[in-house]
Amino acid sequence: MKKLGFSEVVKSVWMGILFFIFLTTFGCNGDKQEEVPYRTVDIRINLSSPDFASLSGVGGFVYITGGSRGIFLRRKSFEEYTAYDRNCTFNALEGCVLTIDSNNFYLKDSTCCGSRFSLDNGNSVLGPASRTLRTYRTTLNGNTLFITN
Repeated sequence: MKKLGFSEVVKSVWMGILFFIFLTTFGCNGDKQEEVPYRTVDIRINLSSPDFASLSGVGGFVYITGGSRGIFLRRKSFEEYTAYDRNCTFNALEGCVLTIDSNNFYLKDSTCCGSRFSLDNGNSVLGPASRTLRTYRTTLNGNTLFITN
């Protein structure tokens, strides 16, 4: 077995560093974790409207127009609502639209990649998506719910 000199070790280390930089810069573009397209959201909802009757109980939800591919709005607790963009974060530019699963446990993408997201915080719970869903701010004032970004 041949012993390496100091200069050969340094050269090997630099080659490894350059290879790593090359891979992280140009390699593995199959990740497809693009940013969800930005859309200004400024929505006001009258919660006493019959259109939003499903939000009267905790856990109720509706799909509304807005955001990139629509918004999933859910009543999380008596005074708290969550609003997520329905655009999946994997291959986001392809516009895969999320829907709630049949048991109301998570948001899912069944047409593009099979990713699933938590209803509570929008985090990815099953990949290939790894980014959290775009979340919109919700503010309750009496019977009016404001959804903004």
